[in-house]
Amino acid sequence: MSKTIIRELVTGYVENLKERISSIVRELYKLSDGSNCENIAYNELIKLLKDEGFNVTEIPDIKNAFIAKYGSSAPNIAYICEYDAVDGQGYINGHNIQCSMNVLGAIGLKRAINEIGGSCTVFGCPAEEKEPTKIKMLQNNLFSNVDAALCAHPYTKTLESGSSLSMLISSLQFKGSASSALVNFDKGINPITPAAITITNIETIKSKYKEHIYINYTLTDCLDNVCSIAEKSCVKVLIKSDQDRLIDFIQDDILDIARLYSKIYRCDFENNTIARYVPFKTHQELSKVFCHNLKEKGIVDIHGPMIMSQSLDMANISYKIPCIHPYIGITEDNVEYYTKEFADATIKDFALEQMIKAASSLALTGIDIIENTKIISH
Repeated sequence: MSKTIIRELVTGYVENLKERISSIVRELYKLSDGSNCENIAYNELIKLLKDEGFNVTEIPDIKNAFIAKYGSSAPNIAYICEYDAVDGQGYINGHNIQCSMNVLGAIGLKRAINEIGGSCTVFGCPAEEKEPTKIKMLQNNLFSNVDAALCAHPYTKTLESGSSLSMLISSLQFKGSASSALVNFDKGINPITPAAITITNIETIKSKYKEHIYINYTLTDCLDNVCSIAEKSCVKVLIKSDQDRLIDFIQDDILDIARLYSKIYRCDFENNTIARYVPFKTHQELSKVFCHNLKEKGIVDIHGPMIMSQSLDMANISYKIPCIHPYIGITEDNVEYYTKEFADATIKDFALEQMIKAASSLALTGIDIIENTKIISH
């Protein structure tokens, strides 16, 4: 079978699934509760993948996560789908289209695998905005047999795969001595005191480096009873920056402050890293191939590389295997991302057409890699 016929078969296969995949997009759009959205998306996606002959397995220690594979030979092309929503606001992040688009791209490539060899794997990634799911998967060696990873994401305009910010999330744990504030107040050691002073100093650091960093924090593990002295408190700190080394410098400053005031107020102190996100590294040749396929499918207005103000847990994967994370414009009007209007746009005809074109492009890019592995050899 000629290459042209295979590409036409794949595109046709994707287009024939438009109504079924669009119904998933619309069904998810109607939901607003975050956990319910994720659970329903998980069930709908694995049902579709099983119907298409994929071997689907759950990931025991990550709720609502899955891996679905078709084929057994190399190269193995991964498609990353995200299906969490924002509590109370639904799919303002567009993940109802994101998951559908990438799953459909994998299904399109599956149609060619029987002819050209190779394999494809779908990684179902829940809680994408709350947990470093992909980093956990990477640490568990779930990407060890993957040769390239593709992850297209809906946005207000089409952008090439670009970069992202570094991010560190850590916890500063202060342990004092619990006591009653009514009877034995002089025997207690309040761990909130060094935590509060640390937060005050974090504000000073924020103002000093405000052009290069973003810091957020929250105070947790404290009693909600003013009549008691808590045994422990925890400051969770998030640091983002366009300069990876600056994060470590600032984190060291914060830790020095936390340790100092822990000693002054006779508290034990412990620090734990929750997650570390590195800047995303786009594989340039793979990005070029994908953009070429977008144009072939009719998405020709492609802007330059995305320079994100966000951090991506997929970025950590990009240092291990070739990756791209392009953005697909799904709106015709001047709609802002991460709004109800953007969620509304996901079920409009234009967005669904863009989804099909992008899914076809994802599948065709998979074919290109399988037929010419030099694309990802650099």
